[in-house]
Amino acid sequence: IGGRSNKADYSVIAVFDRYWLMYGGVPEIVAQWRGHIDHDLLAWKAVQIAHFYNKALLVIESNTLETEHSDEDSTEYILETISRYYPNLYARQPSNMIRNGGIRWGFHMNRATKLMLIAHQVRMLRENGYIERDYDACYEHDVFERKPNGSYGAMEGHHDDILITRCIGTYICYNEPLPQQKRFKSINKVPISEASI
Repeated sequence: IGGRSNKADYSVIAVFDRYWLMYGGVPEIVAQWRGHIDHDLLAWKAVQIAHFYNKALLVIESNTLETEHSDEDSTEYILETISRYYPNLYARQPSNMIRNGGIRWGFHMNRATKLMLIAHQVRMLRENGYIERDYDACYEHDVFERKPNGSYGAMEGHHDDILITRCIGTYICYNEPLPQQKRFKSINKVPISEASI
């Protein structure tokens, strides 16, 4: 989730196809949306895209949304609202909530999870762990660096918004169970000469 203005970070929605993982292959990027938009509209756009792609697992980086409330409804943030309408929303169970059985919607990026994601993404790049189709994503991987203070981010004047979607996406692809493969009934084939047109 990025900012609203043209000078802010971009918001990025990426779609990963995990089909070939069932047969020993790797996930691949099949769609992407990138731009500047209000956060509530971005969340609903992500729901629309996930629904279009066979009701896909929707994983939203939740940091911004967890700390931001709209003026109309300050008691619930957008992920809680989305969860009522979209059943395949990613949820995590923070360690402090395990005893209470509570969950939190979205993927929370913090220092520990960011380091874990970067290490995983390095492995993905080294082992050809996914198929990338976007030139800007490749470029962002090239300008991503470790800062003198030990943090990670894009070089000055560059972006890492697409790269972060790839880090979260590839991690989820390999660490979440694959959906059950649907079995389709065979359709009796009728010769063309016998088919009514």
